Amino acid sequence: MDLPELERRLDALARTNRHHQPAERLDFEIDERVVGSVTVEDARLLAAQVPGLAVDDSALSVLPVCAPDAPAVLQVIAQVLRAAGRTGKWRNEALPVCADDGTLMGSIERACVRTLGIRTFAVHLIGQIAPEAATPAQPRFWLQRRAADKDIDPNKLDTLAGGLVGMNSTGDAREALDLALRREVEEEAGLSPAQYDRPRQVGTWRVQRPVAGGFMIEDIIVARAKLHAGVLPVNQDGEVAEFLCVDRAELLARLDRGELTVEAAIATLMSLADLARP
Repeated sequence: MDLPELERRLDALARTNRHHQPAERLDFEIDERVVGSVTVEDARLLAAQVPGLAVDDSALSVLPVCAPDAPAVLQVIAQVLRAAGRTGKWRNEALPVCADDGTLMGSIERACVRTLGIRTFAVHLIGQIAPEAATPAQPRFWLQRRAADKDIDPNKLDTLAGGLVGMNSTGDAREALDLALRREVEEEAGLSPAQYDRPRQVGTWRVQRPVAGGFMIEDIIVARAKLHAGVLPVNQDGEVAEFLCVDRAELLARLDRGELTVEAAIATLMSLADLARP
């Protein structure tokens, strides 16, 4: 498959997974900036139980007078959703809540982001086999199989390692992308930076699609790196069922059969297209 075909498939896959926000969902606003979306039912629940929130026909909003307290309001929202059974698996993991211009408005428990349609940021590493075990004409790659108990896409194939960007160590800013990628590679594949080349960022793509329990808006940041000779991934956090080593042909065949997650398929095509460029 040549570069034009890879790019055509990437565009087609991305277009089919860039859905508009469902009409039945209301905007979720902080200080008149849209940060997510919510069902009418959840909007009414939150407006009734969380001080500082108001709902109308178009949006659930943090009242302007309460906007400076938005970080605290977000924490109350998370607890109300949890009590109502409206979240995913609770992780005690804070993710950034950002306006479209990137302004940080606060943070919220990871289990709530799809319920609230909050944009997330995900880093993915395409892991190539060491040069000694593969040739430029026939590169080989690592895939992981997601654990059966994952909330989204259980048992699907994924990139070597990937995950959501969280908050920094002091909780006052979004985590740096290189640190987020390093953390995910350590947790999911058990690899330290000394065991792979410095990652090369391939690109970024946005996915918007309905998912179980809500709506996903995610900016996917893709990087690629070669593992050093003899290095094998070993999962550390229980979120990976197995690792598979595949060549380019098998990778594309598994992608064609729909075995990869949407995000992994996009990341894979982005990386293969990058490899095919002069």
